[in-house]
Amino acid sequence: MNPLLCDESISLIRRRGRRIYLTRRLSLGELEDIVSAPGETLKCSSKAMVTRTGKWVVKQSRGHWLIEVIRHTARRSRYRRAWIAAHHLRRHDVLAPVPVAFIEFGVLGLLTGNLMVSEYLEDCANVELYLKNRVETGIEKDELGVFFERLAYAVNRFAASGACHEDLSGKNIFTQNGERFYFIDLDAVAVGRPITDAQRLANLIQLYDSFCDFVQDDLLEAFIGHMVPSEGSLQEWFGRVREGQRIRRGLYQQRRGK
Repeated sequence: MNPLLCDESISLIRRRGRRIYLTRRLSLGELEDIVSAPGETLKCSSKAMVTRTGKWVVKQSRGHWLIEVIRHTARRSRYRRAWIAAHHLRRHDVLAPVPVAFIEFGVLGLLTGNLMVSEYLEDCANVELYLKNRVETGIEKDELGVFFERLAYAVNRFAASGACHEDLSGKNIFTQNGERFYFIDLDAVAVGRPITDAQRLANLIQLYDSFCDFVQDDLLEAFIGHMVPSEGSLQEWFGRVREGQRIRRGLYQQRRGK
């Protein structure tokens, strides 16, 4: 079975060297209009260009054509992760931007790149920025505790879905009001791979690092406590998280100093 046909709402269209996986939310003509529009640039790197067109985000791979052929053909499952993960998470009631189209470009059985169209999260910010702004404008400690309980519940629900996020920092979780949380950067999500203690620790280190500069440790220890295994010692886990964050921050400073 084609893993990109994640549910019955998706159709596969082959056209001019492209495999187009399209949900019922868009017609082919609407997709072509979105893809051809210049859009507003949200992010640009050596590997991808992310633009916004209306209520949609378009993420397209980029780079030297030969390198792209090698990357996408040899590691095609890796480049399909975001599309598959978005459908998987939403089936398990975990919030993620709605995926509406995925295109693979290719020739003679070789893949040369891909493009994904998904929902734009209107009026949302990543949780690190959201909470920093709330702290700066004034927020009660009890309200902070409720925020972290809700965030921990969302993270636990993500893990319970049978997916593992390999880059779960505060910058990759979005919210509008501190009550509902959307997971992004789904290229870093492996579906069908239960989270290990090592990956859980890495996630907790990143989350702690996102908030520790403006939130006290007693609140963050309680936050971590909501996400450690029931058989684990919170004191031990929190100690490992703090030490891991110290090492992580030190390595980051070293890179900046080079």
